Amino acid sequence: MRIKSILLFTVAVLPFTLFSQIPVTKYHPNKEGKIRERYSVLPNDSSMIVGDYAAYDIEGNLAVTGHYTAGQKDGEFINYYPNGIVQRSTFYKNNLREGIIKVFDQAKNVIQE
Repeated sequence: MRIKSILLFTVAVLPFTLFSQIPVTKYHPNKEGKIRERYSVLPNDSSMIVGDYAAYDIEGNLAVTGHYTAGQKDGEFINYYPNGIVQRSTFYKNNLREGIIKVFDQAKNVIQE
């Protein structure tokens, strides 16, 4: 019975400890309270960014969104104009650009591919 309890506990708790993430918020220097970046890291490696990523300009406007897998850019990263309109869309796989990069003007027209 004791072995079953230990096994059940291990199966229930281990996934949470292995895959838990620590949220990180960094602020712009000399701009009190203005967030520069938000992302998560692994508990055993604070340099390993995982999950959703967001960066903000000095005024607090969203500047970049994307996703990291095991510390590498993975999927679509979007850059924004200060007014929130998409400026550029870039896809990554294993931290390398992949596919077409699209650049937009503020009227949302594609101006470069």
